[in-house]
Amino acid sequence: MGRKFTGYWDQTKGRWRAAIGEIGPSGRRRPVVLVGPNGKPLGPNDAAMVRWAIERQRAEIAAAGQPPNEGAVGPPWSLADLFREYRRAAVKARRRARTVADIDFHCRRFLAACGNRLACEIGPEDWFRYERLPGGAKRQTFNVVRAALEWAARPISGREPAQVIDRNPWRGIRPVRNPRPRGDAPEWDQTRAILRTMRAYARSPVSPRGRPRRTRVSRWLRAACFTFGAYTGCRTGETVGLTWKEVDLAAGIVRLDPDRAKTAKRRSLPLGRCARLIRAIASLPERHKTWVFWPSSCKSAREAEHWRWLREDVRPWAATQGRAIPARWQPYDLRRGWATDAIEALGEDRAAAVLGHSPEVLRTIYDRPGDRRARTAGAEVAAFRAGRKVK
Repeated sequence: MGRKFTGYWDQTKGRWRAAIGEIGPSGRRRPVVLVGPNGKPLGPNDAAMVRWAIERQRAEIAAAGQPPNEGAVGPPWSLADLFREYRRAAVKARRRARTVADIDFHCRRFLAACGNRLACEIGPEDWFRYERLPGGAKRQTFNVVRAALEWAARPISGREPAQVIDRNPWRGIRPVRNPRPRGDAPEWDQTRAILRTMRAYARSPVSPRGRPRRTRVSRWLRAACFTFGAYTGCRTGETVGLTWKEVDLAAGIVRLDPDRAKTAKRRSLPLGRCARLIRAIASLPERHKTWVFWPSSCKSAREAEHWRWLREDVRPWAATQGRAIPARWQPYDLRRGWATDAIEALGEDRAAAVLGHSPEVLRTIYDRPGDRRARTAGAEVAAFRAGRKVK
């Protein structure tokens, strides 16, 4: 009975391959490129078409009268047999007891998740499927199973068969450092991780080694919360622990429960241009290495140009008020008094164009009818431009 092969991703060539071609001089099958129904080589996201391409290749080989896989390698091993023999080889090589225990633990863990199948059927898609499962220590499991597959793919004299599988299907795969499972309504893992980290640092004693780390985390948390508060009006305490269930992307509103709000009242905050950012974060790939929390200071040329334009208009008015213009624009500066008055002075349309908000969001966040300075800011700027004395 011939062996069954799944394809493997050839990272150097950038395409899927399978060892089901003609038998070469060494007695092993030469890998062939897997082609989809449209006649083009399968790409990295076409793992679902691999089995279809392999079955079509098998049918073509059978129609040509060539045996499916006769004489390529020895009889097939199950995954449990491979892990058991790999553990025995580690014990025979006098590996450390801790290393043998780790091999046993991670092999059992992967076997329980993927099932006891033939070792030759394991492919890259099995690791990608296992990577999305909940649980930790994914990199350790990957390293142990990849070492076992490499041991099975290497010809060893005295082993029956000498070569269990034709090659290591996981060679060239780079696992993600901290993969996070994502469901239909995932919680905001980033903020929850920040909260857990801050609690751990707050409870741990201060040491020369832990003090810089605590400082970095606290500064990053404060900047992220201030940025979110500038764009939505959320308080710092309300930002930490925010979940996706409280964010309504369709309506562009963050709905906070009374027990979460500082004033014990139900709050609805607009998202503005932050809605596009939240939607981009929610649609990040599962194996993305960089997680963007909230935008920092102006990074694009357009934002820098807007800030230069805003400073030219606000500088004379700020000089009359005896206030200093910040050297660098920060999003949370929008919550300060001079920015509120300047927005009222410039007008809603121009302020919305500068800050990237809509006029409705500006009225919701910055409109304070009871503030006398906000009501008279426009008149003061107009009087200053006209050359009249400002009270």
